[in-house]
Amino acid sequence: MAPSNLAIQQFIANNANVCPHSEVKSTRSGHCCKWIVLQARGRSVDVLRLGAGHLHALPAACMDSGSLQGMTLSKSAFPMPGDLQEVCDCMSIWGREISERWHQLVLSLMIDKKRTRKQLCRLCIQIRVNDLIADRLRQNPSQACHVLFQWHVAFDDMCEHVTKECFELCMRSFHHVVIKTNEALSPAGLTPILSSSEDEAEGDSVSEVICVPVVSSSSDV
Repeated sequence: MAPSNLAIQQFIANNANVCPHSEVKSTRSGHCCKWIVLQARGRSVDVLRLGAGHLHALPAACMDSGSLQGMTLSKSAFPMPGDLQEVCDCMSIWGREISERWHQLVLSLMIDKKRTRKQLCRLCIQIRVNDLIADRLRQNPSQACHVLFQWHVAFDDMCEHVTKECFELCMRSFHHVVIKTNEALSPAGLTPILSSSEDEAEGDSVSEVICVPVVSSSSDV
């Protein structure tokens, strides 16, 4: 049953300073958002090895307004603030195909506490960056820390001067990390991740760094 307008208005007033409800656009008929996050009682996919239920990001348009407001008022659904919706777009449409574990960790961050969009983007991307660095530099922790530091510096520059879109920040970050891990491995005589053009068989090869680990890594569960 859809909640009454009085119940909705009372809920909005009571949660005017409570995140995430305080960050979500409110209308006369309740909260209006693009994405909601639901927590299942059971673990349909045990990707985190945690006792909490599996998290599901759903477009708010998938349900009628009454159901959405009822779930919001009961706090069984976490509405995504407007400034985080683009991050949720990126992870739900693209990120979960790369790694369900990564997707679940990012959703956990989204409902954990209030963060700015830049903070969430940084944490979201760092989860994957940590995996990419560990895949290749697990035996060299000092180099791994150095590459991670280089990425933090590069991320700030990208975010300030290049783009603020989560997807592009992901791709630029992963490309940067692959280049830096290749540089870290080169002195040790190890082979960087390279790809060759189709003309290699004709003796005219062109090699470039590609983000192979972005699609698949041994750290995925």
